[in-house]
Amino acid sequence: MSNPYQARVLQKLSHCRLLMQQLTQWDQFDRQGQEALMQGAVVHLATACRLYLREIAYALNVVQAEAIFTPADLVNAAPKGLGVAEIATQDWITELLAAERGILNPPLVPHRDKVGRDEVSSPQIIAVDSVAQPFGEVTGEVLHRWCKAFEALSERQRESFVEY
Repeated sequence: MSNPYQARVLQKLSHCRLLMQQLTQWDQFDRQGQEALMQGAVVHLATACRLYLREIAYALNVVQAEAIFTPADLVNAAPKGLGVAEIATQDWITELLAAERGILNPPLVPHRDKVGRDEVSSPQIIAVDSVAQPFGEVTGEVLHRWCKAFEALSERQRESFVEY
């Protein structure tokens, strides 16, 4: 039986590559367009990574593969951590997922409540020009490094699972 996640992983990785390719060809003066391409590529790569974790969970017969969101989830769900030790040591996965969260979640700005006593954080509307990169220091170089690391990891893992 084929793994239902593998085709989706490859699709999201392909989408990320296409956006990265467009990013290298984009007009250097259109910052908003570059940011949109970069954020799209990060979201597609993070989605590919999350789906890949589920692909591994499915291959290891984890009952609820769709409940896997992070490497820690996979390590905890895998029988005796079988075949997933390398994934737990990949810091770039944590960085990638944090960058995705930064993109998908609005910035929180502390402000005083109506009474003025307590400071609370809630989503605020922020002008596009006031935020250089709300998702951290993600550059084209960093994104390219993450993509290459993901490709290498998935290739190694898939080859090792074929051996079993």
